[in-house]
This record gives sequence, C-alpha cells and structure tokens, in this order.
Amino acid sequence: MEYTASVITVSDSCSEGSRDDSTGPAVARLLEEHGWTVVHTEIVPDEFDAIAAALINSTDTLGVRLCATNGGTGFSQRDITPEASKSVYEREAPGLPEQMRRRSMETGSTGILSRQTAGLRGKTLIINLPGSRPAAVECYMSVAHALRHAIDMLDSEASSYHVELAEKPKPESQAKVTAVCVGATPHGRKSEAKAIQLIKGSGVLGDAYDEEIPVCIFPLEVVNRLQDESPITLKPGIFSENILASGLPPLIEGSVLRIGSAKLEVIKTNGELPTESAAFGAFGDAPLAAGIHARVLESGPIKAGDAIVLEF
Repeated sequence: MEYTASVITVSDSCSEGSRDDSTGPAVARLLEEHGWTVVHTEIVPDEFDAIAAALINSTDTLGVRLCATNGGTGFSQRDITPEASKSVYEREAPGLPEQMRRRSMETGSTGILSRQTAGLRGKTLIINLPGSRPAAVECYMSVAHALRHAIDMLDSEASSYHVELAEKPKPESQAKVTAVCVGATPHGRKSEAKAIQLIKGSGVLGDAYDEEIPVCIFPLEVVNRLQDESPITLKPGIFSENILASGLPPLIEGSVLRIGSAKLEVIKTNGELPTESAAFGAFGDAPLAAGIHARVLESGPIKAGDAIVLEF
C-alpha cells in the first residue's frame, strides 16, 4: 500500500505572500521521513469555504490517505480550521487531538488553548496541526506512531478489534554528552566543567549566554574533523558551546532532546562548518555554523557521559 499525504497551510499572510510558510514544509519533510509520499501541498486563507474546498480536493479528488492541515486552530476570530474541517468529516477521531494537546501541555506550551480536531472522510484521515512550526512538529510526532495503523483500519472491511497503540520502544540512545562548559562572556570561549545546571526558561546556571541562544550544543564529530587541520588542541568550549555531544541524530527546529531529567527544544540548526573556516576554528573564532541552538524546557543537571535521547 502507498501511504499518500497532503499538507494544507491555513494562513492569510502566507496565502497573500506577506509571510513565508515554514510550517507546511516542515510537516511535509517529517511525513516523507516517516514513509509517507506527499503528493500535494497548498496554502489557503483563513476562509471557511477555501479550507473546506481544499480538504475535499485532497480527499475526494486526489484520494490521499492522510491530509494534515496546519494553522487556524487558536482562539482568534479568523481561526476557523476546526469548524471548516468538521463540516467535511463523516466521522470524528477525537483521540488524536486529545493526545496532541496532552503532549503539548506536558512540555509546557499552550496546548490547552489549541482547538485542533481530527476526522475521517471516505478512506482519508484528516488531522489539524497548530500553525507554529515547533508546535506542529511536536503535535505530529505525538501521534505519528498511530497514523499508519489508522489507515490500515480504514481499509478493513470488517469491524476491527482494538489494538494497543503504545509508542514503540525507542532504541537505546547512541548520542551522549562528551563535555559541558560555561563561560564569562557571550560568544566567547568557555571552560570545561564537571557538570552544568540547565534552568527552565533560561540557560545554563552561571553562564553568560546570549538570550537568543540560551544553550549551544556542538557536535564532537565536527571538532574532530577540524582538529586534523588545527595547529593547537581544540579543547571543549572553544566554539562557545555549552554541551559538546557525539552521535547526535538529525535534528530540526522543534526537536526535543532529553538529557537525564533536563529537556531542551531545538530552536535553530545550521550546516557544517565549511573547510575554509578550519583556521578560524583553531583559534575559537569560527561562526557556529554547526552549532545547535536550544531553549530549556525542563531544568536539570548535565554532565559528561549522559545519554541524549531524541523524544520528538
């Protein structure tokens, strides 16, 4: 079976071209990574008829198996995606949005204020996601394990028995902290410490961090490549990182990492340092082109050797 999908962004500003759509492409990329074939993407304004028409086009004309909307799920007068979606549902699927809101509230976001719904039309499952890219990623990841089974159930001709949809156990993490660092000046070199304390809504206790970059994580693999070209030993903290890490999985904005009792949300990722930056890197002055910027969701201590688990 081919698991096809469409992604519909609901936004006045994106449909008018005054703002770039970042959420729709992020959702489409996640779907592709999880084995879905995204055959259609679309941006529509916050208009009841436009939203309903886009949903019917995806379900009745294109025949996709999963249609994911993003945007229009809040409290403003223009947020009518749930109402437009319900107008095309044949049956509702309340468990999916319940799980999304539960997960959002666990991570401290305003999920309680999200009105997203889910439902069935023919053999298509429709789900609403929030308009914020991190929130949309978080909500999608909270139900991703159930979506294929939902489609399989839709294809069943007979009444199906209940199957537990507990999330599959995650493999033991291969990513780990190799060093932790603090510094007296933002963007300057940092010194290796035995342990650091992450503070929710802030950064690292005792660290002079940039408010736009509360915590910086740096891949050990990049440091090792640069070390081959450096005339000096590249000690932890030379790239102004708080956490030097090895074996990091691919990350996107909105990814959530757990390290012990602490949790971090990725707010920015960048490409690897270009080769020509190696000389600058040797003296700690290279831009953090491979740095991963994150904010603290849950406080907790971190030390070298701690496992890094990708939760979302």
